[in-house]
Amino acid sequence: MIESMATVRITEAELARDVRAVLEKIERGSEVIIEREDHRPVAVMKQPQPVGRKISECIALAKAYEEKLGYAPVPTKTSDLIGKVKGFYAAFSRGDIATILASVADDVSWEFEAPSELLSSGIRRSPKEVAEYFSAVAGQNVDHNLEMTEFFATDDAVAAFGRYQGTVKSSGIRVDTPLAHYFKFRDGKVVRHVQLANTGATLEAIRGRSAG
Repeated sequence: MIESMATVRITEAELARDVRAVLEKIERGSEVIIEREDHRPVAVMKQPQPVGRKISECIALAKAYEEKLGYAPVPTKTSDLIGKVKGFYAAFSRGDIATILASVADDVSWEFEAPSELLSSGIRRSPKEVAEYFSAVAGQNVDHNLEMTEFFATDDAVAAFGRYQGTVKSSGIRVDTPLAHYFKFRDGKVVRHVQLANTGATLEAIRGRSAG
């Protein structure tokens, strides 16, 4: 056995005779080179290197990211976003549309693909146009009942599922449809909203025919 600084050279026979002693040297930080009798190396044994960056490197990267952004980003918990969306529904139920609009981004895409007979259909691209969406809902239906019961979130988005009921003004027919909403957030404001519903049932009610 030959030792030089942190490197230990041993033969296969020496390794076989005392494996425990070799492992102890590796635990103390030595690199063990296993050689054949002719001193030709066949294997190297050493402690595994730690995976990942050092804490100091992570801090330096975080500071560089802050300098690039110009501010320190504040992590948003998924529960916070779900709470925000639930606040939208509460505001809708009490007719407080201004609260919802205050959280709509200037470059929003507010999407509801449906036949044009549904006045709230279409894609709206500003808070003013989103206000028109809510006006269309109120202008076409009365006696709204919105119950969203399931919520799923990522770091910047929320999906909500439930049911909507409303009476179509023109026909007096009550609509009851499943409803799904998708909210995409940026800096605390909605940049995209997608609505999915049973538009067929609503269309039948508008035309004076009950889906049931």
